[in-house]
Amino acid sequence: MTVVTDGGGSPRVRPENRVKFSINEVKFVEGRVDWIDEKIMPGTVVERSLKQIAGSLKRNSQDNFISGNLTARLDTGQPKDHLVHIDGQAALAEDLSSLDRIAIDVSADSLGLKPFYVYLPRAKATWEKGVVARLTLKTDLKATSRGAAHLNVQGDVQVSQDLSAIQRVQASAETDMLPLAIFKESFPSGVPLNPESGTIKAAIKGEWNAVDQWRLQSAMSLEDAVPTGVYRGIASKISLWARAKLDPKQLLLDNMEIREPDKLVSIRGKVSSPFLEDRSVDLQGDVSLRTEWLKHFGIQLPKALHIKGAIPLRWKARGRPEKLWLDVDGDISATAIEWMPYLEKASGNKGNISVKGTFFPWKKQKNLEPAIVTADMMGARVRLNSQGPWVPGLAMRLDSRVLLKPNTTDLRDTSVAVRRSTESADMLTAKANILDVGSTDPKIDGTATQAFNSDTIAMIGLRLPPGAVMTGNAPLKAKFAGTPAALTWSLELPLTHLDISIAQAFRKYGGVAGSLNATGKLSEQELDLTSGRLSLPGLLIVGRGVLRDRKGSFQEITLDMKKADLRDLLRYLPSATGTKLSGLAEATVRLSQSDKGIVPAGFVRLLAVNCKLETAGWNLEKVKGTIETAGGDAEIPELTGSIQGPVEGPLKVKGSLKDISSLDTLNGRISLEVGQGRIRADRLKNLLKGVQVFVGTLLDPQAADMKSDILEFQSISGDINLKSGTASTDNLRLKGAEVSAAMIGNVRWSSSQLDLLTRIQTVTAVGDVLGKIPAVQKFVKKHEELLKITGLGKELKRFGIDVADSREAKPETSEPVKTPVKTPVTVVLKIRGSTSSPEVAPVLETALEKTTLARLKSLMN
Repeated sequence: MTVVTDGGGSPRVRPENRVKFSINEVKFVEGRVDWIDEKIMPGTVVERSLKQIAGSLKRNSQDNFISGNLTARLDTGQPKDHLVHIDGQAALAEDLSSLDRIAIDVSADSLGLKPFYVYLPRAKATWEKGVVARLTLKTDLKATSRGAAHLNVQGDVQVSQDLSAIQRVQASAETDMLPLAIFKESFPSGVPLNPESGTIKAAIKGEWNAVDQWRLQSAMSLEDAVPTGVYRGIASKISLWARAKLDPKQLLLDNMEIREPDKLVSIRGKVSSPFLEDRSVDLQGDVSLRTEWLKHFGIQLPKALHIKGAIPLRWKARGRPEKLWLDVDGDISATAIEWMPYLEKASGNKGNISVKGTFFPWKKQKNLEPAIVTADMMGARVRLNSQGPWVPGLAMRLDSRVLLKPNTTDLRDTSVAVRRSTESADMLTAKANILDVGSTDPKIDGTATQAFNSDTIAMIGLRLPPGAVMTGNAPLKAKFAGTPAALTWSLELPLTHLDISIAQAFRKYGGVAGSLNATGKLSEQELDLTSGRLSLPGLLIVGRGVLRDRKGSFQEITLDMKKADLRDLLRYLPSATGTKLSGLAEATVRLSQSDKGIVPAGFVRLLAVNCKLETAGWNLEKVKGTIETAGGDAEIPELTGSIQGPVEGPLKVKGSLKDISSLDTLNGRISLEVGQGRIRADRLKNLLKGVQVFVGTLLDPQAADMKSDILEFQSISGDINLKSGTASTDNLRLKGAEVSAAMIGNVRWSSSQLDLLTRIQTVTAVGDVLGKIPAVQKFVKKHEELLKITGLGKELKRFGIDVADSREAKPETSEPVKTPVKTPVTVVLKIRGSTSSPEVAPVLETALEKTTLARLKSLMN
């Protein structure tokens, strides 16, 4: 009972109406506290439990203090729980109705809080009424295993006045010696580092409050870390340094560098929603790419492609991990590139490369798409044939969609442009799809266009025939498909703007329409021409063959000239200028390799050919037959036709010729046979003006007024030998009813000079008329002394030719004209000079060598 006095001082007793009790000690035998938090890590439920709570709380009645001592086991989700000790005191208000102050000391022999593994923590918390409700944490954590380690942690926790809720938490941690191995059991499996190696140095600050989200900021380094997985190829050990900020919505990297020991990679940017499955990144940085890294990431370069030197790259990464977009730009100026045996770029020549797309083949990338690749190079040198010459000073551009697969690479929609650095026009463009690059059997399907000119021929490694010259420019278009072991190809070349000449054997002038088309196969370095087609106005040639064997040597090609009018063919044959050929012909030529080089062989089939030799006055009509060729030689089994001109009749020609490529080197023998025909004396007189007296008057002096002057014959035959520009004969003969003749000698066609000797035997009208022929009179007068001495004067009198005797004076008396009598007569003529105007002179048989005269007589018998 309590005595209470009123204001008058007289005591008065007032009865108490409340229950009073006193507790000196509270014992805990078994208790449990669960902490469930869905805010500290959005999207993740964090659960921690303090189990098997045991101990006691004791009251000191004199000081109004309550002291406590508790033990419990902390369940952090690990297989093993950890023992926790809690000691503390609480000061009660004087009326024991509330707490004025709290002090708590927490320790643990082994505390397994993630991400710390085995530490000896010690923490203190205080609270005092009337002051800001705050718990202060300051602890020094040291490891007892996993090597030397140290972590300093400080923090403040602000709580509500009734201690019912935590309102704010601020904390910081520092370490200069924290082995990565401490995190082994909780180390994320997706981080490509070996947790057994590496040391962390870090300074971390964090804050959490009940209103806003939590956030951290840190500066840390990781020394002597060992990469794992595909990253092992980067380096055996690396160092990592980073400065970052983290909250539930975003990880912000101010900077991050990976070194070995020089900087390899730098990263900056942000990761949104880092703790959710739909996290996304927006990062950028630099990397010094070494090409040997590529194979560790599953990127296979062609075996023939060699890249020497690191490539400095700038990169950006955006999107979600399952569809990560990369944008990479690199400077390849200091990089040496070789794609043997076709491309070389030396270090120091400018170049750059750009790669964009969702192409990087990492595990989380669900849908790989082709990367958009662009590359430019200056000062490169290129050749189109493994044995061809290099063309230096070229600028190149490559665009492609590159798909990186586990062991191979696809190059889709690839385009290549090549030009000279000093020119704006492209000399080569190509488009192709190349699949499974890096495998033993990549597939190719593409097209190419190349400026075809003399430079191109040199680039391809082709050699023009001796004397061949080509000028002009034309687009060469090609298609190709298959594999390197079996590639089919086709090409198309317009010839209109090309001027092509091969010595005097062929000439196609610029401006003349034409085209060249070809298809073939390339198999194990063997180049086959399946079908070739050369088309010019009036001319079509098709071909097939093996252009190159596996050793790189030409083998054979067969060319067929389809039925054509020779009038059209002569346009392209300078050596046949002035030759009038017409009519149809066809030919086949086979060019093959031999010990002596490329040897031609084949045939020319004349179907109905006409040949007009205007300068000589001869025509050949409807010539048919075959001319067989082998090397530079030709065989003529038989040609048939007809000859028109001074001599008319059916013609047969046989022969064998060598070195037919030029008239100057032509050698051989031709046999001629003319069937029953006729000689047009009027045409012969026009051709050989110097013989007109002997043909017109001597053969038949009374026929001068006849309308026609025709001499029929039974046959003409003989052999003509051709040698070094000269045609010669020793057996040309003519046979007829009234005339026969023989001829020997030669004609040199380069100078059109004749040197012939002919013996003609016929019948003529003799008498006074013959002696009155001016040419005969001139001849007799010139040689009258010789005729008298030899006694030929008396013989000539039989023909009415009188040789005057200077010792006798004869009166001029008229004598009656005798009636002409047909009498056999033989004349020998020498024909010399140009074919257009030769000199013709009679020759006495006695003036001839016996062998020559005997030869002429034998031909006429």
